[in-house]
Amino acid sequence: MRALADLLDDDPDPDAVLEWVDGCGTLDRELYRTAVDADDELTVEELATAVDRDRSTTYRAVRRLHEHGYLDRERVTYETGGYCYTYEAVDPEIVAGRLSERLRRCYDTMQALVDDFRDGFAGK
Repeated sequence: MRALADLLDDDPDPDAVLEWVDGCGTLDRELYRTAVDADDELTVEELATAVDRDRSTTYRAVRRLHEHGYLDRERVTYETGGYCYTYEAVDPEIVAGRLSERLRRCYDTMQALVDDFRDGFAGK
């Protein structure tokens, strides 16, 4: 785990906030950008091809992105039987709002911990 000061000193690119807030790695961020740039929903296979990764690795990253609210998932049923899931990027404006809210909650938690730290040394 990197120190917060190290993260801020690295002159990060804006996508790095996905790592800081939700632990999204490089592949996760690349997949989200790919989904944002896509004209239509994509399957895991299509996403894997787009980022030149194997399907299982891509699936794990897509699952993380879906769980964190970066991708919406829709079940598509085939007329011949069977189904697959397609994924679409959640609007970056919505994601930014969610990230801001998570950061506000994180700040409040960190401030409470700093206060508790200070109180632990009160009178010493």
